[in-house]
Amino acid sequence: MESNKNDNSSIPPSFTQLMEYQVSLHVMLDQENSRFNEFTKPLEIDTLITRASHYLSKLNNVKKDMEMLSEKAERIRKRGLKLQEMVQKQILEKEMRKDEQLQREKQLAPVVLKGSPPKK
Repeated sequence: MESNKNDNSSIPPSFTQLMEYQVSLHVMLDQENSRFNEFTKPLEIDTLITRASHYLSKLNNVKKDMEMLSEKAERIRKRGLKLQEMVQKQILEKEMRKDEQLQREKQLAPVVLKGSPPKK
């Protein structure tokens, strides 16, 4: 033990101060770590990160679904417009045929000539 005391006496005072400072820093870091662990323990950061990534993937899926539905709605709207145009065209053609038929009937109708009275 005496040799230990002799060893300590041979150490310069600045080095012992440095060692004491290092020990106090170590104690302070341990205290801060324990405070940090107490703070993060209730938050369960890993669980929060997992949930956030899960909800992010759900959000991305919803966005994809919305885009797909938007595209489908646009295609349906275009198809509806085409069908409406076709129906209007058919109605117009039907009216034109009807007018043509009336014109033919007028042309084929007998014409009564006014002039001499009919003979008996």
